[in-house]
Amino acid sequence: MQLIKEAEIEALRKKLRTGRQESEPDSSIMPYTYLMKEDLDMWTQLHDGGYRYGAMTTNVSECFNGVLKGARGLSIAAMVEFTWSKLVTYFHDRHKEITYDLSEGKLLGQDATTYIDPCYSLENAIRTYSHQFLVPKSESLWRDVDGPKWVPDPALLRGKGRPVKSRIRNEMDGVW
Repeated sequence: MQLIKEAEIEALRKKLRTGRQESEPDSSIMPYTYLMKEDLDMWTQLHDGGYRYGAMTTNVSECFNGVLKGARGLSIAAMVEFTWSKLVTYFHDRHKEITYDLSEGKLLGQDATTYIDPCYSLENAIRTYSHQFLVPKSESLWRDVDGPKWVPDPALLRGKGRPVKSRIRNEMDGVW
């Protein structure tokens, strides 16, 4: 993979050398040199090692906007139901093939439970709670605590009544 990248870079350098006049300013090489100084995993999806799960930051928001494009102008209840139906359809379409692949062991070639840490096993849960629990002594037998007395800040307590709205209204709140 590294050889292909180097060949493309060399071809680009040759094209830049032969394709421009000496007197004209070179504005196309500046972004190229800037990006070549940065690590490839910082600005390319190909070299990120899978950390972005195949989605760049702006693409995720654009995808979400595309999903909800059909829900514009709906009430909140209708929008929730619309989103719910989209999710049900999404998972229903993929359920059958994934269930079949998992039962056949096609995806990993081994049992998926091998990836679960042993601390989550039933045996460990039983061992955790197998010892006897000591019943606390009567409160009259407790010793007094030496140290500062902790008092909650009364300014942080929530006041009576309904909270005041702090929402800033904008053009989306207009009635059409």
